[in-house]
Amino acid sequence: MTSPDAPRAILPAKPVTIALVGGFLGAGKTTAIGALAAELIQRGKRVAVLTNDQAAGLVDTVLAERLGVPVEEVSGGCFCCRFEDMLDAVVRILPSEPDILLCEPVGSCTDMAATVLNPLKLFYPDAFRLAPFTVLADPRRVRESVLGEEPEPFGPEVGYVFRKQLEEADAVMLSKLDTLDHAEADRLAARLAERYARPVMRCSAITDDGIEAWATYLLSGVPAGGHVLADIDYDTYATGEALLGWLNATVRVTSETGIDGARLLTGLLEAVRAACAADGAEIAHLKAALDAPGAFSRAHLTSTSGAPALTACDAHPREAQLILNARIGMEPERLRQVAEEALRRAAEAAGARADTEMLRSFSPGYPTPPYRISGATG
Repeated sequence: MTSPDAPRAILPAKPVTIALVGGFLGAGKTTAIGALAAELIQRGKRVAVLTNDQAAGLVDTVLAERLGVPVEEVSGGCFCCRFEDMLDAVVRILPSEPDILLCEPVGSCTDMAATVLNPLKLFYPDAFRLAPFTVLADPRRVRESVLGEEPEPFGPEVGYVFRKQLEEADAVMLSKLDTLDHAEADRLAARLAERYARPVMRCSAITDDGIEAWATYLLSGVPAGGHVLADIDYDTYATGEALLGWLNATVRVTSETGIDGARLLTGLLEAVRAACAADGAEIAHLKAALDAPGAFSRAHLTSTSGAPALTACDAHPREAQLILNARIGMEPERLRQVAEEALRRAAEAAGARADTEMLRSFSPGYPTPPYRISGATG
């Protein structure tokens, strides 16, 4: 899967720093990237963002656009399998002359060092500078899949993907620090450092704790991609991805009396959560956004036993676009049924009409990166 030839020539006006920010579904990558972008901008850096998913229609892209920075989306597969699409997106961003490009790969993907970072190093040593690869780790997933202190809700294959993500990180970032007391944060960080023998940082995108130190680390010149996976089992990796049903939907919502974003989004996520609980299906990540001029609300949920976290505005627009992204341990066709019924019920309860413009429900296919460079590239 390797090639000695670059896919194309890329000649930016100045070298661009590319920073991959990985982590499993629900680790808080998008919110953390928003906080990181704000810190970098405050330091005088020109920032751009590249989002990524198995299908188009991302809440992440809308959130990144609201940062007021250039944003591009790569859909149809992870950066590793859509490497040339990633390059296309980078080329589209280059006219904005970013200093640093923050790239968020699909949350169920791994092997980034061999399939993305090493090809960039080999093919484009003068065009790009690579910041160290940070992988965010949700404390709950650490307890489940690394320490074995709690059952793995998705099974061993999904846990395998999570552990491989941490194994290839240049630095592990213990996320959601605001949900931990000091003793537990210290314990988890120590166990991660012991297990993976690399820097373990901590952050909360809610309180901004650790964001300044993270920005300094990314700009430090520490080499990237130093932990290429030597023994990854692609069959186990593919099985872990395929165990999750994925759904992306965009919906036009209208109401003569105005849309109550908080009520609509909370009702939607609660309806999906209740159906998952009834089916015994675990939520990896469920998020929704309601977007209209001057009015933006969003909500997310990262477990079937949890409650939606909501950020809502007071404005009640008469028309808005609703974006729903779901990653759930459920068959795709059943996930479609659950989403369609939840959308109907939530809109009805909010006194609104919902007209689906796009809805895709599927399981990811077998990962087939066009380049996999496992040796040292400098």
